[in-house]
Amino acid sequence: GLLIDLQEWTFHLSIAVIAGIIVETIKQLKTQSRSHIRRLETITDFSRKITSTLDTKQVMALLNAAFQNAVEADTYFVGIREGNEMRLELIYDDGEYFENQRVSLDGSLSSWVLNNHQSLFLPDLRKEVILPGVRLVLLGKHKTSLSWMGVPMHNETVDGLIAIGSYRPNAFDRADLELLTNLAQHAAQALHNTHEHEEVELRAQLDSLTCVYNHGAFLRLLQQQAEHAIAEQQSLSLIMLDIDHFKQYNDSYGHLVGDEVDRKSTRLNSSHSSVSRM
Repeated sequence: GLLIDLQEWTFHLSIAVIAGIIVETIKQLKTQSRSHIRRLETITDFSRKITSTLDTKQVMALLNAAFQNAVEADTYFVGIREGNEMRLELIYDDGEYFENQRVSLDGSLSSWVLNNHQSLFLPDLRKEVILPGVRLVLLGKHKTSLSWMGVPMHNETVDGLIAIGSYRPNAFDRADLELLTNLAQHAAQALHNTHEHEEVELRAQLDSLTCVYNHGAFLRLLQQQAEHAIAEQQSLSLIMLDIDHFKQYNDSYGHLVGDEVDRKSTRLNSSHSSVSRM
């Protein structure tokens, strides 16, 4: 009788354990499914909104919203390479935003991502990072991230990266890396579009021969400067220069020579203007 009771008890205990494992597995699957759905919704929403903007600040605002909604990170930043430095378009660290940050790329994790055009996933920075020429660099507050991920943001006009970090080890997984990669791809294309738009807008304001502001752009700029001077109660000076007997150059040597004189005089005036502002 005792043996049968023990067998029944063991059987019921096994059933309870199995049931507990099944319930816990279902909970984990539900959590993973919700996280996966949230990531997909974030990417879809981000890609839909970002296609309608041609403004760099708006791109950064949308990226910031995507990070806040889908990633549990203590710190993140978006950086653009400029020579040996990185200009941080967006940096968030432990509840605080930092602006107008520039950092050296020498020996940083970011430089490795930029130079290799590859993602870097470091789940536990308590372990030694073995990457040639890499040393850890602190950004934002003086805290050390123990988890870090960086993905390249690269095309013909954009050379940057997106990186996220956590003060906890093993805070991210491969699904987070996939999310970050998708966001970086969409952001790179959006920044490329804004760059192309800005180039077109700038060319529309410049004279095709001399590359100085054309008449319409000059009047708009003059009005802005005048309004600013009035608002700040400051004086505003306007210097006008011309080329003596310019018509004679055209009549004597032809319009091609006249165009060259125009270009050279513009470059000379621009040089003198630059010196006067130093």
